[in-house]
Amino acid sequence: MIYIVCLDIRSEGSARDSITASIKTLGHWAGRFPDMMLLQPHQRLSAGQIRDQLKQFLGENDAVFVARITKNWSGRGMGPGFQEWMGRRDFGSFSSQS
Repeated sequence: MIYIVCLDIRSEGSARDSITASIKTLGHWAGRFPDMMLLQPHQRLSAGQIRDQLKQFLGENDAVFVARITKNWSGRGMGPGFQEWMGRRDFGSFSSQS
């Protein structure tokens, strides 16, 4: 499964660095935009579980959005290797139970 993780870090300090480091420990990741990462977790996690793991680094005015994405994606100017990286990801299957 692939998730998009969007951050809005308004607090001062190293929250962004801590959150980014935490995301990197969860699985395969790509960061092509500031404050947005794609993540394929090593273990089966829901969007809520990923959010909960990141909450500890968020200040009161910070925000995080986590959503699962499908294999139906498109991009432009994503940099070398991005299309191949996405092609190697497991998007899982979608059902009413996911």
